[in-house]
Amino acid sequence: MNSIIELENEIEIKECPYCKSNHFIKYGKFNGIQRYKCKNHNCLRTFSNRTESPWRYSKKGMEHWHKYMRLMDLNSNLRQCADKVNISLSTSFYWRHKILKAIHKINEAIRLDGNVEIIKTMFNENNKGVRGSQRTHKGKIVIMSALDNNNKSFSQIIGNVPCDQRDVEKVIKNKISDDAHIDAYLDRGFLAAARKHNKANKERNTIAKSNNIITYYMKQLNWIHRFRGISTKYINRYLTWFSVGFNYKN
Repeated sequence: MNSIIELENEIEIKECPYCKSNHFIKYGKFNGIQRYKCKNHNCLRTFSNRTESPWRYSKKGMEHWHKYMRLMDLNSNLRQCADKVNISLSTSFYWRHKILKAIHKINEAIRLDGNVEIIKTMFNENNKGVRGSQRTHKGKIVIMSALDNNNKSFSQIIGNVPCDQRDVEKVIKNKISDDAHIDAYLDRGFLAAARKHNKANKERNTIAKSNNIITYYMKQLNWIHRFRGISTKYINRYLTWFSVGFNYKN
């Protein structure tokens, strides 16, 4: 994905959004939008790439959503977006998270390959918006950030402190190609997981030497801190937002 604005074009139809069947056909166009029809005899519903989009059922026109996404690309805050699109602050929050949820869902399929660098970040757990006793329990969360030599990247929570090598290996298995070479930065658990991955490819693990992952790491930290506290339940969405922007700029 080149930017948030291209979100609509990135929604790939792989299955019926209603019954999850992968048997469907093209079913003409409406207002220039490709329609599809499910061939499951228990469903037979029609849909398009907008069916599960953030703007489904929205009373606002697409011009409002496009303007809002342009403002997100420019890192405008919630209040600025609300004022310029003429929506309430609560609606602005709702729109942002609908868009971030869609971006995160699309980005889940990304897999890094080639030479991949990984690094560990720790954030304080933030229970903002959580009710009850869980709000008072605050620990630290561990985040893996990864960048390959094609400027594909991802960052995501791998667990709460303490995390071990097995937690790192689970993320590597899901997000990094089997034949990729991984260079880990500093953390012993990350180094051990990278060494095990590379050993399967008969490669010798090395500590990351380039400044690419450090640059990514520092920019990510500065970008996250400007939000003045993100609830842990939303942090993966914001990390994906950063990855998309970083990839686009590079």
